[in-house]
Amino acid sequence: MKLLSLNVWGGTDFAPLMDYLQKQIASADIFCFQEVFDNNEHVSVTHGARANLWEELSNLFLDFHKFYYPAFKNFDVHKKVDFKLTSGLGMFIKRDINISSEGDYFTYRQRFAPLAKDIHDTPVNLQYAIFNKDGRQYLICNFHGLWYPGDKLDTKDRIRQSEKILKFLDNQTGAKIICGDFNLMPQTKSVGLLDAKLRDLIKEFNINTTRSSLSPFYGKKGEQKFADYTFVSKDIKVVGFQVPHVAVSDHLPMVLEFN
Repeated sequence: MKLLSLNVWGGTDFAPLMDYLQKQIASADIFCFQEVFDNNEHVSVTHGARANLWEELSNLFLDFHKFYYPAFKNFDVHKKVDFKLTSGLGMFIKRDINISSEGDYFTYRQRFAPLAKDIHDTPVNLQYAIFNKDGRQYLICNFHGLWYPGDKLDTKDRIRQSEKILKFLDNQTGAKIICGDFNLMPQTKSVGLLDAKLRDLIKEFNINTTRSSLSPFYGKKGEQKFADYTFVSKDIKVVGFQVPHVAVSDHLPMVLEFN
């Protein structure tokens, strides 16, 4: 099976993003997206991003199960907006895979909790889906971690976030995959806690960056080359793992193949 994870940047680089994803549909079984916007007022664009990206993605992934879990509302990545906008996580899984359970779990605050003007306190959720394949249960988790502060270093909330992720995983059975934009640097305790229990494929495959040339910090002094991770339980048979240098977002996609 193949899984693709990507922070889609709210669809800011929309046409190249959709073209890239269209080409991946035939070969990938599971797509995990972070920073997805949606609204019910037919607004298309907000500060350069796609305000109805979830609808547009859903129209692309026609033969897939579709699950969207927003975490906060009425703000885009820049500031408050004057229409009913939501932002969260989206997952698409091929329709021939039988989903036994799906939902989300909050690691910081709660859904649609009131936000400060600088949106430093956005709620954080972990999206999950459970299915059985060839007699084995699989748990797929899609995650977008605390973005504040921007240094991507440890804070009490980030360490607590990793602890809550592990608590959630410990309460689940079967093989486990968790992927997404964790907003963390590799040397942090927050990543170390996950490394101690799971295989860190970014580290294992010697990936040197997860940020694309579209990032406003790309190539600049102090550039943070990491944010995204894929972790798997030790019973996942990894066939391949890549982070291709595709410029369709300010993040790079992560592509996992597993048996």
